[in-house]
Amino acid sequence: MCRLLAFSSLERKSFYDVVGNEFDKFVAMSSEHKDGWGYAHDGQILKDVNPAHESDSLTQAKTEVLTDGALLHLRLASKGITVNIDNNHPFTYGTTTFMHNGTIHLEILQSSSLQISTRDFCREQPIVSASFMPCCHKLMSMD
Repeated sequence: MCRLLAFSSLERKSFYDVVGNEFDKFVAMSSEHKDGWGYAHDGQILKDVNPAHESDSLTQAKTEVLTDGALLHLRLASKGITVNIDNNHPFTYGTTTFMHNGTIHLEILQSSSLQISTRDFCREQPIVSASFMPCCHKLMSMD
C-alpha cells in the first residue's frame, strides 16, 4: 500500500513547518514505496516516478512552498499496474484534488449498494490512478 500524508492549516506554512523532522522520516519510506510520488498544494501538483528520497525538487518544496494545505503521496504500485507519471497521485478533477490508497475494482463497486453501472466508469478494467478521477467524481456527486 502507498503512504499518504496531508495537512490543513489556518496559516500558510511549509510541509516541514507543520511536521518537522517527521517529514524526512516519511519521505525515507520511499526506499520501499519507490514507484513515484506526488505533492499537491494550491491547485498545483508536482510528480515524479523516481523515489521521493532521491528528489531535489521535493527537498526544495518541503521548506519553500508555503500553503494552507497540501497532500503528499508515496507510491508503491499495485501488482500489474504500470509505473508511470499518469498513475501517480494526487489527482485533480475539477476543483477537487485527492489521493487514495490501494486498488479500486469495478466489480466491487458494481456490487455495492451504490447501484453503479458500467457506463458510469472510464473503462471496464480495475479502476486505479488517473482512470479513477472521473469515477471518483461520479461517486462523490451521487445523490
